[in-house]
Amino acid sequence: MAIVKNSPLGFKRVRQAINYAIDRDQLVKYLRNGIGIAATSGFIPKGMPGFDDKEVKGYSYNPTKAAKLLAEAGFPNGKGLPEITLNTTTTYKDLIEFIQGSLNAIGIQTKIDVSPSTSLRELMAKNHVNFFRGSWLADYADGETFLSVFYSKNKVPFGQILLRITTRNSINFLNVVTMNQMTKSALSSTSKWMNLLWMIHQWYPSSMINLL
Repeated sequence: MAIVKNSPLGFKRVRQAINYAIDRDQLVKYLRNGIGIAATSGFIPKGMPGFDDKEVKGYSYNPTKAAKLLAEAGFPNGKGLPEITLNTTTTYKDLIEFIQGSLNAIGIQTKIDVSPSTSLRELMAKNHVNFFRGSWLADYADGETFLSVFYSKNKVPFGQILLRITTRNSINFLNVVTMNQMTKSALSSTSKWMNLLWMIHQWYPSSMINLL
């Protein structure tokens, strides 16, 4: 896909650097008034069956490691790294500005593109954006309700997820660069693949999971 091929986000180490560069605890504390839990143990929220913070290790705040990964990707201090566009709506502009500042601190230059919600959803559905915020509301009390979002057969424009986007405005599809490698076995063995996922996320008591 051209949008991935020509983007620095196609490099795994760049995606990992982005994750380690962001302090989720600070984001929750200052932008969500402390309401929420920074998700550092995968996509399944704490309190839901399948959550295991001992087995599943996600991304913690580690700017030193972020800088090291960026250098290993061939972009020391961000040198030579193309500018990354962060897509958002006005509602979540504060979150994206926080991300922008975090990435700038390790040398990753970004620009923010603010669009109306309907326009952004259309771009997402057509795979025309690489970096954006999405959300998912649990349908039932099981980790599979979150994991199935990342199962490749649900990808746009033909998966069941797209149908939910068009019928429920409160749910946005999350486009992930590396999801083509997902298989059915991943849904029954979450700890083997969760650490490969690079999105930034946090959990709220309403069971909504926000991701970028």
